Amino acid sequence: MIVCVAEPNIEDLLSTETTQTREGKVLPVFQVIKFPNDVCAGATRNGTCYTAEECSNKGGASDGSCASGFGVCCIFALACGGSASENQTYLVQASVTTLTSPCKYTICPVATDICRIRFDFTTMVLAGAVAGTVTAAATAVGAAGILNGPLIGDCVDDQFSISGGLGRGSPTICGTNTGYHMIVDADRTGNTCHTALFNIGGTTSTSRSWNVLITQYACGDTDSSGWPGCLQYYTATSNNIANFGFPPTITAVTAGVTHLTNQHYDVCIRRASGSCYICYSPTIIVAGIAIGTPVIAQISFGLSIGAIAASPSAMISNTCTQDWIEVPGADTAAIAAIAAAALTNGGRLCGRALSSASGSLTNGASIVTGTVCARHLPFRVGVDFDNGERDSIVTADMTTVTEQNGSPGGIIGFKLTYYQVSC
Repeated sequence: MIVCVAEPNIEDLLSTETTQTREGKVLPVFQVIKFPNDVCAGATRNGTCYTAEECSNKGGASDGSCASGFGVCCIFALACGGSASENQTYLVQASVTTLTSPCKYTICPVATDICRIRFDFTTMVLAGAVAGTVTAAATAVGAAGILNGPLIGDCVDDQFSISGGLGRGSPTICGTNTGYHMIVDADRTGNTCHTALFNIGGTTSTSRSWNVLITQYACGDTDSSGWPGCLQYYTATSNNIANFGFPPTITAVTAGVTHLTNQHYDVCIRRASGSCYICYSPTIIVAGIAIGTPVIAQISFGLSIGAIAASPSAMISNTCTQDWIEVPGADTAAIAAIAAAALTNGGRLCGRALSSASGSLTNGASIVTGTVCARHLPFRVGVDFDNGERDSIVTADMTTVTEQNGSPGGIIGFKLTYYQVSC
């Protein structure tokens, strides 16, 4: 496995051999330099430490020295159509408005003991999905201008996905996903490589660019790579998590923020030593937000339908049937803090407010920002978004509400801040 930057003591790298002829004459001493092929820091990127000859033979480019000058930091950067079986490989595309499509990369395990391969989106900018439009207050179904058609949330121009290896691969994503990542399960037999596929549409109004770092992890190194099946993995005791396509840098959730459709995957979080439970709350909040206020005051959580005409309502368990996130054992912080707490909630969460219990989240005329906590291990958030957004009445208690009716909207998706709590 190659996961850290290190340069061993050069005295440990030198192996001196002395050879004698049959006549007993001593030939000149020669040195064999040996060093591990660890991750190294190049002048512009991280790479792998090889000899200059090895780097050239493997198709890499030298980006500085390593191993006390006895090796070169070898960089592998692929253009469309490229393939590699090296750790610390980059998929690179400079900003363009047009590109031959599809653009495909082939990534194979570097060895038979590789079980997980991570794709870090240092830059990932594609054309976005079809956006919806949230109205500030509940509006009757069929009113002009509130619905944007059945393609809301679909990636109709550009798409990116990872297939191959083991498991189901990744969902299809689009839009700006800079700073996000995916981890997929590798095929140890080497019979199946991964295909990273970009399908680029014909629109020229968007500049596409990407810079994807690929890191390979050995089997059993789940502490660094996450356990099998986790598409995303976080190791910090606190951080933010968001659905793919959620604009990474926004500080206000505007009317057009729309989650992607057909998303089914798990976000996993490493439990820190001494931590017993974990809590989640919307990252973007507005203190004292009033019901029906302008959409610039939306919080960063809104999934599926859920009453909004009277007050934003949370939904849980089997009442979530279209889009939801799953936090196994979701409950209040007070319940999660109890060591012997029973699981009272199956974990599905949706609606226009985040809560571990169904019902409206209001304090007078203001929306309450919810927090849910869970003691269930391992720490995991499941993401399940179906293939469309609700635009018609399904039950009487939803009154005139669709996913785009009322603020906060049900098309938002989520950006949540999590934090772990000590025992």
